[in-house]
Amino acid sequence: TASFEVPCRYDESGSARLDADFIKKKQEHFSAVSPQLEMLGWYAIGADVRSEDLLIHRAIAELNESPLFLLVDSEIDADAKDLPVKMFEAVTQVVNDVPTTIFVDAEFQIEATEPERITVDTIVKGSNSQGSTLVQHLCDLQNSVQMLLRRVRGLEKFLLAVKAGEVEASHSLLRQISAVCHALPLVDSPAFQIEYLQELDDSALVGYLATMTKGAQALLEAEKKLQLSNTSSRRTA
Repeated sequence: TASFEVPCRYDESGSARLDADFIKKKQEHFSAVSPQLEMLGWYAIGADVRSEDLLIHRAIAELNESPLFLLVDSEIDADAKDLPVKMFEAVTQVVNDVPTTIFVDAEFQIEATEPERITVDTIVKGSNSQGSTLVQHLCDLQNSVQMLLRRVRGLEKFLLAVKAGEVEASHSLLRQISAVCHALPLVDSPAFQIEYLQELDDSALVGYLATMTKGAQALLEAEKKLQLSNTSSRRTA
């Protein structure tokens, strides 16, 4: 997913006017880089829907037949269990014999890739990897893969010994080994290499973003302390 800012102005009648040429150019740029992406709607920051939001939504509807409206509340409640996001779609209802467009809640589900879940889980629970359930799960997965690798190498060593005549061949055992080998996933295919590199790039990118986020937070804390120190110095003087 991706997003970008769009210039918006209101005409004399109060209708929202978007820069259609700017949006088309942006869509062309995104299509060239990620052809699988498409415009789903728009988002705004706030706790509740405003009257201006419906005007902007009508302007977006000229570019997308059924756009979605994502409302993100920047004022986060520390005790809240749900994410501060709401999804709306516009429907037309008859109110007092007059067709009226209103926003109604739309059901949605947030999906995240495994690198994103790891990053969020690590940031929430701190740098202690022992307290992270996802990291612990990945450690268990790594141990399982290493155990599987040791057993496969054991089978390889046995087959080489049979081929060299050092061990007597057992056709029943060889058939079982053949069945195990056919059950193992094929990791040398081009499709696997492409998917593996994409996951590797995503993991590295999420890691870099997490580092930048922590750096920005540390810089913000340092700035607050510096401002507090300057304020205290002025009062003392």
